[in-house]
Amino acid sequence: MIHTSPADIRAIRDLEETARLVVGLALLRDPDAYRPWREPSITAEQRAELDAAARAERAERVAYAPGEHQDAARPDVLDLLASVLDRAVVLADHISRASWLPVLPAAPRDGDPRPYMLRAARYLPQAVIGWTNGSEIAHWAADEARALRSDVEAALALMSDGQRLKALCPWCGGTTEITPTGGEYTWRVRTLPGDLTAIVCEGGYCEPPSRDVGTWWRGRPAWPLHEWDWLARQLNAADARTEGSAA
Repeated sequence: MIHTSPADIRAIRDLEETARLVVGLALLRDPDAYRPWREPSITAEQRAELDAAARAERAERVAYAPGEHQDAARPDVLDLLASVLDRAVVLADHISRASWLPVLPAAPRDGDPRPYMLRAARYLPQAVIGWTNGSEIAHWAADEARALRSDVEAALALMSDGQRLKALCPWCGGTTEITPTGGEYTWRVRTLPGDLTAIVCEGGYCEPPSRDVGTWWRGRPAWPLHEWDWLARQLNAADARTEGSAA
Protein backbone atom coordinates (compact mmCIF):
# COMPACT_ATOMS: atom_id res chain seq x y z
CA MET A 1 0.00 0.00 0.00
CA ILE A 2 1.39 3.41 -0.99
CA HIS A 3 2.03 5.70 1.97
CA THR A 4 0.15 8.99 1.86
CA SER A 5 1.22 12.20 3.58
CA PRO A 6 -1.10 14.84 5.06
CA ALA A 7 -0.59 16.94 1.92
CA ASP A 8 -1.56 13.97 -0.28
CA ILE A 9 -4.68 13.41 1.77
CA ARG A 10 -5.70 17.08 1.53
CA ALA A 11 -5.15 17.14 -2.21
CA ILE A 12 -7.07 13.92 -2.85
CA ARG A 13 -9.95 15.04 -0.64
CA ASP A 14 -10.22 18.43 -2.34
CA LEU A 15 -9.95 16.98 -5.84
CA GLU A 16 -12.65 14.39 -5.21
CA GLU A 17 -14.88 17.00 -3.57
CA THR A 18 -14.39 19.43 -6.44
CA ALA A 19 -15.23 16.71 -8.95
CA ARG A 20 -18.61 16.44 -7.23
CA LEU A 21 -19.15 20.17 -6.84
CA VAL A 22 -18.34 21.04 -10.43
CA VAL A 23 -21.55 19.31 -11.53
CA GLY A 24 -23.50 22.09 -9.86
CA LEU A 25 -21.26 24.71 -11.44
CA ALA A 26 -21.98 23.27 -14.87
CA LEU A 27 -25.71 23.61 -14.17
CA LEU A 28 -25.18 27.34 -13.57
CA ARG A 29 -24.36 27.75 -17.26
CA ASP A 30 -28.12 28.22 -17.67
CA PRO A 31 -28.73 31.99 -17.60
CA ASP A 32 -31.95 31.36 -15.67
CA ALA A 33 -30.27 29.36 -12.90
CA TYR A 34 -30.84 30.90 -9.50
CA ARG A 35 -28.08 32.43 -7.39
CA PRO A 36 -29.02 33.92 -4.01
CA TRP A 37 -27.40 37.32 -4.36
CA ARG A 38 -29.14 38.08 -7.66
CA GLU A 39 -32.73 37.00 -7.16
CA PRO A 40 -35.06 37.15 -4.14
CA SER A 41 -37.17 34.23 -2.98
CA ILE A 42 -40.55 34.63 -4.68
CA THR A 43 -43.65 32.52 -5.18
CA ALA A 44 -44.46 30.66 -8.40
CA GLU A 45 -47.16 33.25 -9.22
CA GLN A 46 -44.78 36.18 -8.70
CA ARG A 47 -42.12 34.41 -10.74
CA ALA A 48 -44.56 33.90 -13.64
CA GLU A 49 -45.38 37.62 -13.61
CA LEU A 50 -41.70 38.56 -13.64
CA ASP A 51 -40.96 36.09 -16.43
CA ALA A 52 -43.79 37.53 -18.53
CA ALA A 53 -42.48 41.06 -17.99
CA ALA A 54 -38.96 39.97 -18.91
CA ARG A 55 -40.17 38.32 -22.12
CA ALA A 56 -42.05 41.48 -23.09
CA GLU A 57 -39.00 43.62 -22.36
CA ARG A 58 -36.76 41.41 -24.49
CA ALA A 59 -39.26 41.48 -27.36
CA GLU A 60 -39.22 45.30 -27.36
CA ARG A 61 -35.46 45.67 -27.06
CA VAL A 62 -33.51 46.48 -30.22
CA ALA A 63 -29.99 46.23 -28.80
CA TYR A 64 -28.18 44.52 -25.99
CA ALA A 65 -27.95 46.40 -22.73
CA PRO A 66 -24.53 47.47 -21.39
CA GLY A 67 -22.73 44.48 -19.95
CA GLU A 68 -25.20 42.01 -21.46
CA HIS A 69 -23.98 39.08 -23.52
CA GLN A 70 -25.83 37.28 -26.26
CA ASP A 71 -24.30 33.97 -25.22
CA ALA A 72 -26.79 31.27 -24.27
CA ALA A 73 -24.91 30.79 -21.02
CA ARG A 74 -23.49 32.96 -18.29
CA PRO A 75 -20.09 34.23 -19.43
CA ASP A 76 -18.70 34.34 -15.89
CA VAL A 77 -19.58 30.69 -15.33
CA LEU A 78 -18.20 29.67 -18.72
CA ASP A 79 -14.95 31.48 -17.92
CA LEU A 80 -14.65 29.76 -14.56
CA LEU A 81 -15.44 26.34 -16.04
CA ALA A 82 -12.75 26.87 -18.66
CA SER A 83 -10.27 27.91 -15.97
CA VAL A 84 -11.13 24.90 -13.82
CA LEU A 85 -10.68 22.59 -16.81
CA ASP A 86 -7.32 24.11 -17.77
CA ARG A 87 -5.96 23.82 -14.25
CA ALA A 88 -7.26 20.28 -13.82
CA VAL A 89 -5.59 19.25 -17.09
CA VAL A 90 -2.26 20.75 -16.01
CA LEU A 91 -2.47 19.02 -12.63
CA ALA A 92 -3.36 15.65 -14.17
CA ASP A 93 -0.62 15.95 -16.81
CA HIS A 94 2.09 16.73 -14.27
CA ILE A 95 1.05 13.93 -11.93
CA SER A 96 0.70 11.43 -14.79
CA ARG A 97 4.20 12.20 -16.02
CA ALA A 98 5.60 12.08 -12.49
CA SER A 99 4.01 8.63 -12.17
CA TRP A 100 5.51 7.51 -15.51
CA LEU A 101 2.05 7.21 -17.04
CA PRO A 102 0.67 8.57 -20.32
CA VAL A 103 -1.34 11.74 -20.03
CA LEU A 104 -5.06 11.75 -20.72
CA PRO A 105 -6.26 12.89 -24.16
CA ALA A 106 -6.58 16.63 -24.62
CA ALA A 107 -9.91 18.09 -23.54
CA PRO A 108 -12.17 20.19 -25.75
CA ARG A 109 -12.70 23.75 -24.59
CA ASP A 110 -16.05 22.84 -23.03
CA GLY A 111 -14.85 19.48 -21.76
CA ASP A 112 -15.55 17.76 -18.46
CA PRO A 113 -12.80 18.47 -15.87
CA ARG A 114 -13.74 15.55 -13.62
CA PRO A 115 -11.67 12.84 -15.34
CA TYR A 116 -8.56 15.00 -14.94
CA MET A 117 -9.27 15.73 -11.28
CA LEU A 118 -9.85 12.07 -10.51
CA ARG A 119 -6.75 11.06 -12.47
CA ALA A 120 -4.65 13.44 -10.40
CA ALA A 121 -6.21 12.20 -7.17
CA ARG A 122 -5.66 8.56 -8.06
CA TYR A 123 -1.98 8.77 -8.96
CA LEU A 124 -0.72 11.54 -6.68
CA PRO A 125 0.62 9.14 -4.00
CA GLN A 126 2.49 7.20 -6.70
CA ALA A 127 4.00 10.40 -8.07
CA VAL A 128 5.09 11.57 -4.62
CA ILE A 129 7.04 8.43 -3.70
CA GLY A 130 8.76 8.28 -7.09
CA TRP A 131 10.80 11.45 -6.66
CA THR A 132 13.19 12.84 -4.08
CA ASN A 133 11.23 16.09 -4.10
CA GLY A 134 7.98 14.20 -3.57
CA SER A 135 7.04 16.41 -0.65
CA GLU A 136 7.15 19.47 -2.90
CA ILE A 137 4.93 17.71 -5.44
CA ALA A 138 2.43 16.84 -2.72
CA HIS A 139 2.25 20.38 -1.37
CA TRP A 140 2.00 21.88 -4.86
CA ALA A 141 -0.85 19.51 -5.70
CA ALA A 142 -2.56 20.29 -2.39
CA ASP A 143 -2.37 24.03 -3.06
CA GLU A 144 -3.74 23.62 -6.59
CA ALA A 145 -6.55 21.33 -5.45
CA ARG A 146 -7.54 23.67 -2.65
CA ALA A 147 -7.64 26.64 -5.03
CA LEU A 148 -9.87 24.71 -7.44
CA ARG A 149 -12.24 23.73 -4.66
CA SER A 150 -12.38 27.27 -3.24
CA ASP A 151 -13.19 28.77 -6.64
CA VAL A 152 -15.99 26.30 -7.32
CA GLU A 153 -17.41 26.64 -3.81
CA ALA A 154 -17.41 30.42 -4.12
CA ALA A 155 -19.25 30.23 -7.44
CA LEU A 156 -21.88 27.95 -5.99
CA ALA A 157 -22.18 30.06 -2.84
CA LEU A 158 -22.25 26.89 -0.76
CA MET A 159 -21.11 28.89 2.24
CA SER A 160 -24.69 30.25 2.43
CA ASP A 161 -26.81 27.80 4.38
CA GLY A 162 -30.37 28.04 3.10
CA GLN A 163 -29.59 28.83 -0.53
CA ARG A 164 -32.60 28.08 -2.73
CA LEU A 165 -31.87 26.16 -5.92
CA LYS A 166 -33.73 27.02 -9.09
CA ALA A 167 -34.74 23.48 -9.98
CA LEU A 168 -38.03 21.62 -9.80
CA CYS A 169 -37.84 18.51 -7.66
CA PRO A 170 -38.29 15.48 -9.96
CA TRP A 171 -40.34 13.67 -7.31
CA CYS A 172 -42.84 16.25 -6.01
CA GLY A 173 -42.68 18.75 -8.87
CA GLY A 174 -42.44 21.65 -6.44
CA THR A 175 -45.66 20.91 -4.56
CA THR A 176 -46.22 22.99 -1.43
CA GLU A 177 -49.18 24.05 0.69
CA ILE A 178 -49.29 27.36 -1.18
CA THR A 179 -48.76 25.79 -4.62
CA PRO A 180 -50.61 22.44 -4.50
CA THR A 181 -50.30 22.03 -8.27
CA GLY A 182 -46.52 22.31 -8.12
CA GLY A 183 -44.08 24.68 -9.73
CA GLU A 184 -42.36 26.01 -6.59
CA TYR A 185 -38.59 25.76 -6.10
CA THR A 186 -38.42 23.64 -2.96
CA TRP A 187 -34.76 22.63 -2.91
CA ARG A 188 -32.40 24.35 -0.50
CA VAL A 189 -28.77 23.78 0.37
CA ARG A 190 -28.54 23.01 4.09
CA THR A 191 -25.70 22.34 6.48
CA LEU A 192 -26.86 19.35 8.49
CA PRO A 193 -25.42 18.07 11.78
CA GLY A 194 -21.82 16.98 11.41
CA ASP A 195 -21.15 19.71 8.81
CA LEU A 196 -22.88 17.58 6.17
CA THR A 197 -23.81 19.72 3.16
CA ALA A 198 -26.97 18.48 1.49
CA ILE A 199 -29.82 19.50 -0.78
CA VAL A 200 -33.13 19.25 1.07
CA CYS A 201 -36.59 19.30 -0.52
CA GLU A 202 -38.55 21.53 1.84
CA GLY A 203 -41.92 21.54 0.12
CA GLY A 204 -43.47 19.35 2.79
CA TYR A 205 -45.10 16.94 0.33
CA CYS A 206 -42.07 15.16 -1.12
CA GLU A 207 -41.93 11.40 -0.61
CA PRO A 208 -39.47 9.80 -3.04
CA PRO A 209 -38.96 6.03 -2.96
CA SER A 210 -36.51 5.08 -0.23
CA ARG A 211 -33.99 3.91 -2.83
CA ASP A 212 -33.86 7.48 -4.21
CA VAL A 213 -33.19 9.25 -0.91
CA GLY A 214 -29.71 9.68 0.53
CA THR A 215 -30.91 10.62 3.99
CA TRP A 216 -33.74 12.42 5.79
CA TRP A 217 -33.62 15.67 7.74
CA ARG A 218 -36.56 16.76 9.89
CA GLY A 219 -38.79 14.37 7.98
CA ARG A 220 -37.73 15.74 4.61
CA PRO A 221 -35.69 14.01 1.89
CA ALA A 222 -32.08 15.13 1.61
CA TRP A 223 -29.22 14.33 -0.71
CA PRO A 224 -25.65 14.78 0.61
CA LEU A 225 -22.92 16.30 -1.50
CA HIS A 226 -21.57 12.99 -2.78
CA GLU A 227 -24.95 12.28 -4.41
CA TRP A 228 -25.26 15.56 -6.33
CA ASP A 229 -23.86 14.06 -9.52
CA TRP A 230 -26.60 11.41 -9.41
CA LEU A 231 -29.16 14.05 -8.48
CA ALA A 232 -28.21 16.14 -11.50
CA ARG A 233 -28.85 13.12 -13.72
CA GLN A 234 -32.33 12.76 -12.22
CA LEU A 235 -33.02 16.42 -13.04
CA ASN A 236 -31.84 15.93 -16.61
CA ALA A 237 -34.00 12.83 -16.99
CA ALA A 238 -37.04 14.69 -15.63
CA ASP A 239 -36.41 17.59 -18.01
CA ALA A 240 -36.13 15.17 -20.93
CA ARG A 241 -39.45 13.56 -19.99
CA THR A 242 -41.10 16.98 -19.77
CA GLU A 243 -39.76 18.03 -23.16
CA GLY A 244 -40.83 14.71 -24.67
CA SER A 245 -44.39 15.03 -23.41
CA ALA A 246 -44.60 18.61 -24.67
CA ALA A 247 -43.42 17.68 -28.16
